[in-house]
Amino acid sequence: MAAGHETTDFDRALHLARCGDDQGRLVTGLLYQVAAPVFGEGRRALQGGILVRRMEARRPIAVKRFFTRFRE
Repeated sequence: MAAGHETTDFDRALHLARCGDDQGRLVTGLLYQVAAPVFGEGRRALQGGILVRRMEARRPIAVKRFFTRFRE
């Protein structure tokens, strides 16, 4: 981890999405519904992990805001 890096709710959600449990499946479904349209990607990209990697790299504000609301 880079110096000064904080673990955010977005980071935690991505971690959960990589897990195979029920909570991970819920988060993955939410990522598909909310983030896929932002990136213009479909289910195949999400299932292949491409969308998650792109989200990690770009961290779009719209998705961050979604996770903030999701946590509340």
